[in-house]
Amino acid sequence: MAFQGYLRQSTACFINLGDFVDLTDGVTYTIAMATAMNSATTGVRISKNGAAFITRNTATIPVYQEMGYYRVDLDTTDTNTVGRLKIIFSDPAVCLSAQADYLVLEEAVYDALIAGTASLNTNMLTMSDIDFSIKQKTSLNAATPASIQGAVTITSNADITSILADTNELQGLVSSSKISAQVKGIDADAITASALKTDAVTEITAAIWAKVVDGTITFEKFGKILLAFTAGKVIITSNSFAFYDQSDVLLFTLPITTSGRIPVIA
Repeated sequence: MAFQGYLRQSTACFINLGDFVDLTDGVTYTIAMATAMNSATTGVRISKNGAAFITRNTATIPVYQEMGYYRVDLDTTDTNTVGRLKIIFSDPAVCLSAQADYLVLEEAVYDALIAGTASLNTNMLTMSDIDFSIKQKTSLNAATPASIQGAVTITSNADITSILADTNELQGLVSSSKISAQVKGIDADAITASALKTDAVTEITAAIWAKVVDGTITFEKFGKILLAFTAGKVIITSNSFAFYDQSDVLLFTLPITTSGRIPVIA
């Protein structure tokens, strides 16, 4: 018996088994054999993908149709194995054996190829030397953000190679990696006070205070000198200026040099 068709994995169905031929006259055998075909030991037998023959799992009795063919039901257990499914029946006392060969397909494959109710899922393992069609290139360009599309328009494999080279630092990026970048400009008011981290403000403030304004005088010392003079907390001796805070605690002293008759900070 030639290949009969495809069955859906783990799905109940029925097949037409036949035709049965009478041993005595060689014509189509039409005597009812339903009970014999449903026997637990000698009934319709099946082999799943080359395994040993077993009796059908279903208890449904085969039904004679016509011209020596019987309807044989299969349940979800009978069709649960992907691959070849061979179905046979023989009653040596009255008829020649009959057999049928089917191929059980996975549900998704059957639905896509036979039922037409689904699409096959495919995984592309390699894309070497693939040149996209005009429709695919147009679709890729349309899905690309305008800011990027303005710089790169995909028209060939060379364009894709160029994109990969330009984004090399992004490929395989992990959380511990850093991307080097040059900032060419910052819009006005782009960075607000709330956007700065505390340590950034601290570092900026410290850098300003440490900035030297004259000789060894930093902004910090200049501020303290100005406050001390304003509060009258400066004591001038023959060779130094002594600067005090509001609580008369000595802040620091600076040596004196003479410019003409006027003492100045050395």
